[in-house]
Amino acid sequence: MFKLFAPKFETKKSYARRAALARAVRWVVGPTALAALLIWVVGFRATADARVNPKTVRPAVAAPVAEPSYTASAIGAVDVASLSPAARAAAKRAADKEVAEKNQEAGKDKRAFAEGGWELVKTAPPDARVVGLDPALLNGREAELRVQVSSTVAAPAQTGKLAEIARRASDEQTRTVAVEALGRVGGSDAQHALFELLSADLPADDAARRAIVPLLRPTDLNEPYASELARTLDSSKVTPVERKQLAFTLALVGLRDGTELPAPALMGLTPSSRELLASMRALATTSHSR
Repeated sequence: MFKLFAPKFETKKSYARRAALARAVRWVVGPTALAALLIWVVGFRATADARVNPKTVRPAVAAPVAEPSYTASAIGAVDVASLSPAARAAAKRAADKEVAEKNQEAGKDKRAFAEGGWELVKTAPPDARVVGLDPALLNGREAELRVQVSSTVAAPAQTGKLAEIARRASDEQTRTVAVEALGRVGGSDAQHALFELLSADLPADDAARRAIVPLLRPTDLNEPYASELARTLDSSKVTPVERKQLAFTLALVGLRDGTELPAPALMGLTPSSRELLASMRALATTSHSR
């Protein structure tokens, strides 16, 4: 494969050394070139196969590793499988002890609750009609409705229902608690509902009617509602006691704010009603100065 040309005047010794070198080069270079050729062929075929059929070459995917079970300890999470039987038993005893302590605390609370005179009982869910103050319950279930009205503060949206209960209830106590509930609701709608009930056909000695006037409270004397209350002083539908109560309420509001009813409202009243307002204002002033 390789040919070495001998120089002129070469001796036998140098010729033998050159021949040995040629043989060594031939036996080293030959196998090396063959190995390089084989590597190139294998690499070329793998690349070509990947281009023709990419599915044949897949990236290596690591096998999923199951997450070990852990337990809590004073030094952090510990693999349960790595614990000795004695350690696992100790962990179980610790957990059981904590559960027992929690149950013991709950038992103390329950006993204290019972010692206070309370008792835990299972009851049916509340009736939506009772909670919603349905006036239809006046027919047969008025007592339940009365308890609900007297034990809660109704929402402003229930003002109309309370007014209907106050008008239609057959029991005086039910009518009274409905009127008082309107007073707790407050606001313009509740005030006007009470004012309309004052003109209803309730007997003068009815407890519900007597509860209405003390709950009529205008925000100030300049609002139309105050003038409306003032005109009621000349109404035949109010009793003398109710007239005095209304006049005194108007006087207190005016004294609080340092105001009086608008002139048109005063001029629209009868002389007796204007005189009543003046006397109640003097009484309120005297009571306030004491």
